[in-house]
Amino acid sequence: MLFEWELSGSDSAHYYEQPAVHQIKLNQSFSQGSGVVVAILDTGIDRDHPLLINNITSNGYDFIDDDAIPEDEFNNLDDDGDGFIDEAAGHGTHVAGIVHLVAPAAQIMPLRVLDSDGQGNSFVIAEAMLYAMGNGADVMNLSLGTTQQSQFLLDVVRQVTAEGVVVVGAAGNLSEDTPQYPAAADCVLAVTAVSSARTKAEYANYGTWVDLAVPSERIYSTYPNGSFAWWNGTSMSAPFVAGHVALIVSHSPILSLAEIGDLIAGTAVSLDEANTDYTGQLGAGLIDIQESVTTLANGGWPSTSLNPLSGCIKN
Repeated sequence: MLFEWELSGSDSAHYYEQPAVHQIKLNQSFSQGSGVVVAILDTGIDRDHPLLINNITSNGYDFIDDDAIPEDEFNNLDDDGDGFIDEAAGHGTHVAGIVHLVAPAAQIMPLRVLDSDGQGNSFVIAEAMLYAMGNGADVMNLSLGTTQQSQFLLDVVRQVTAEGVVVVGAAGNLSEDTPQYPAAADCVLAVTAVSSARTKAEYANYGTWVDLAVPSERIYSTYPNGSFAWWNGTSMSAPFVAGHVALIVSHSPILSLAEIGDLIAGTAVSLDEANTDYTGQLGAGLIDIQESVTTLANGGWPSTSLNPLSGCIKN
């Protein structure tokens, strides 16, 4: 994660009209995500936020405190000893607001797997993924990650995707090509970040394991206590894709993972020309929601060799 945020007021008009909305060509004319549950594995969510309160499921869970209150908490402590206090608090609420922006009718399942300093572990994340699968999640957003592989976590990723759940992961903010997990795992949509000029964001990871890209600089979204904030990072890119998947699944719930991958990657806009130093390392490119949902509604079907879910098959 990239803990660079700036508290704002409650300018909901800017929330709906911010540049990223236009850059990804958000189109909700065919679907708003109704009937889809998006599990957000993060720092928790402000479940009373006025913009989110009517879209939060009742079966969320806090895997950090082991209780049924997955709130986005501030504990005023430097738990990880890095000199910063609560640097990740509000992260989950911000991510949830991005999913809601893209798919306003989707339900959001809050699963707290990170503390207020952004610390967690692979076992807890895997446990939460299994919980989400068992409790009706259609999509999972993981705006978190590590460069260390966990075989147990990778096995769980295979298990939930085999059940048809679409997993979206943030590519990370180290500006390197080292794979970030679980984003780099097979059958996970790994999402990196680009600027408004469609060039790789300075901090964003890249590589042949990356699948898609979304603008993520100064994204304006929900924040605890009914407020809004600006935040940067691939953590903000991933939920745009999770919302995109929710729109598609809501419109056509019988699609396979491979078909969803074809639709999203096949309608993405290549970024190679604007990123000659990163050719082939920003995935299929910038998502184009309008093109994908229009193609789906019209019965057309793209096909791409860059489909990140091509080998993923439901049980």
